[in-house]
Amino acid sequence: MLQSIPPRTVHPAIGLVMLVSFFFLGQLAGGFIGLAVSIPLAGGSVVQATNKIMQVLQSQFGGVPNAWLILMVMQAFSSAGGFILAVWAYLFFIEGKRIGSLNTQPKVGVLPVFLILFLGLAFIIFNEWIYQWNRNWDLPDWLAGFENWSRQKEKQLGELTKFLTQFDSLGKMLIGLLVIAVIPAIGEELFFRGVIQSTFLRWTKNAHWAVWITGFLFSFIHFQLDGFVPRMLLGVVFGYLYVWSGNIWYPVWAHFVNNGATVVGVYLSRNWQNTVDLENTEWISVPQGLAALAVSALLLWYLKRVFNNFREPRPTGANP
Repeated sequence: MLQSIPPRTVHPAIGLVMLVSFFFLGQLAGGFIGLAVSIPLAGGSVVQATNKIMQVLQSQFGGVPNAWLILMVMQAFSSAGGFILAVWAYLFFIEGKRIGSLNTQPKVGVLPVFLILFLGLAFIIFNEWIYQWNRNWDLPDWLAGFENWSRQKEKQLGELTKFLTQFDSLGKMLIGLLVIAVIPAIGEELFFRGVIQSTFLRWTKNAHWAVWITGFLFSFIHFQLDGFVPRMLLGVVFGYLYVWSGNIWYPVWAHFVNNGATVVGVYLSRNWQNTVDLENTEWISVPQGLAALAVSALLLWYLKRVFNNFREPRPTGANP
């Protein structure tokens, strides 16, 4: 049975380096497991199946049976390994802690869960409105090389996303919810808010710095210029939910609402002849964007008050 080291505080810089190392190791392990699971789906001998899977990973889907499912399986195991497994290994072997230690306030209330649901839906509208502005950015000439690379990357990711969101059945939509909403919500929140934000909080001694730096990194790691600002703002919202509540499951729930609503919305728009194209944000007007911002701000303000009332007093002598 694995025995963790005694709990200890690791220097923030060393901790971040170790976390990133576990991220790459976790992705590698998840990739190998995903490959093993996908081989029967691809068909043929092991070598033939492996070649087909490599073809799918290079966005060459033609002629490969079960290409969509293979990509989903690979994405699921890679994401789980790179984020969830990496966080568990980092906490267990480096800090001598359990994932449960990320919750300084274990109490979860029904009211915040419902408020976060409405917050997530309102913030989707506001953030998509911001996306309309963000995607029209023109960077300075000296960043032209980076801009061209980013736009090309955005195009490739857009094609991949379009392929992955071909939810022509309820079963595919449910698989999409698991791979696109559930696993990233748990993994990315444990990784970014649970470890990275907490590390920057110890480093800077300032919650606002920790939230905004982590929000920046959360958006940067996606390597998508068009959605950089809305994704950073989303990360900031998740960060404040964690700071105010002291419970990682609230930002996990908010992250799931954001991703899950998109998955369900795409499924409904493609299968129920919805008159609104959810993949095109031009339908969001200025009044709608401002209204969504006002609703989001009001809900955030109220959530902070609710979380303050939910906080349990610390035992005498406990660390602040």
